[in-house]
Amino acid sequence: MVLLEQMMATGETNQEINEIIKGQNIIRFTKKQRLNWLGHVERMAEDNIVQKIKRWKPILCVSDRASL
Repeated sequence: MVLLEQMMATGETNQEINEIIKGQNIIRFTKKQRLNWLGHVERMAEDNIVQKIKRWKPILCVSDRASL
């Protein structure tokens, strides 16, 4: 299934989105899709690039620390 957020970003009409969500609450539908995606990511192999990105922690540079 195409993610609702992708459809919204590509300019799908409200009618097309409503046909997909079939009258469900759009917030609940979106949260459910995000949880489904998280489950999909969690089942991926640990060496998968998506897993590596998920675990990535940014390194603060000196200029970032000054604003803290």
